[in-house]
Amino acid sequence: KNSRKVQVKKPAPKLEKVFDCPFCNHSSCIEIKIDRDRKLGRLHCRICKSNFSCKVNQLSVEVDVFCEWIDQCHKVNTDPSCLPEDDDNELEDDYDDGVQA
Repeated sequence: KNSRKVQVKKPAPKLEKVFDCPFCNHSSCIEIKIDRDRKLGRLHCRICKSNFSCKVNQLSVEVDVFCEWIDQCHKVNTDPSCLPEDDDNELEDDYDDGVQA
């Protein structure tokens, strides 16, 4: 009798859940948590305390939050108009220049 070979499905590649920090260059220090109830993804670096949050949907996974963070960092670095506006409120300099009154 002729028998067919059983086709074995290859498991899907697993996506990363812990990432390297682009600011402090430590490996595996970015932790990402997704709150599906609030539709919010948050990440933070355990070393340099960098953090980021963004909106997520039902299909979002950890790598999507990380990529959104990297995209926002790239956008800020290339487009200075997306930086927060300075309110022209200059802070007083408490440093004593060595000048005595």
